[in-house]
Amino acid sequence: MIEVYSGEKVKYIDLRQPHDAYVQLESVKIRLGEIDPSVYERIIPLYSILSEIKQKNIKSTLKYVDLSWQKVKYLKMEN
Repeated sequence: MIEVYSGEKVKYIDLRQPHDAYVQLESVKIRLGEIDPSVYERIIPLYSILSEIKQKNIKSTLKYVDLSWQKVKYLKMEN
């Protein structure tokens, strides 16, 4: 599903912390948080978020896109 909504290939999925999963796409890391039934709804806006990242050219300072929250999506920037 992530590949469908992002338009990118998944490089790997990090499930070492079961309540804080990460997915590495070709261009950016995604924090999914807990893998529960809401994960499908949380990844829906991924394509538009990635489009904004590319448009604003902030990929180089981006640590990850946080989709772990149901209502709020945010970008974690490098320090």
